[in-house]
Amino acid sequence: YENSTDISIFDDTHPLYISSNKCNNSSFCLWHISPLWQFNDVHHTQYAFMGELNKWTSVSRQRINSIDINFDQGQTAITIEGSLGEITLFTVYHSAFGIRSIPCYISPPTGQALMVIRSFDISCTEIN
Repeated sequence: YENSTDISIFDDTHPLYISSNKCNNSSFCLWHISPLWQFNDVHHTQYAFMGELNKWTSVSRQRINSIDINFDQGQTAITIEGSLGEITLFTVYHSAFGIRSIPCYISPPTGQALMVIRSFDISCTEIN
């Protein structure tokens, strides 16, 4: 609610704490929530695709064309749509690298980019 790069993991045994002193009837707080995924690699690498944290809707159908998850190969491929030549910034939490902001260049010929999250790296390339 104060810092878009402050990422907390919560579950049934670790609740999300929201302060009534800061988030109440006289204030405005915005939270983005994303599932935590785990690959089937030896390190049990986890990640969360947080999307564009500078937008009201961090992951939208207009921006994200497809998400293909392959746990056995340890990779998730995300097809991103945008204006020709646009550079977008996506946030990913990765258990090996922490929080990363990944720039994606939208290819002029196709209007698309491909983000790939793997157990050993995160990349975003043009789709020509």
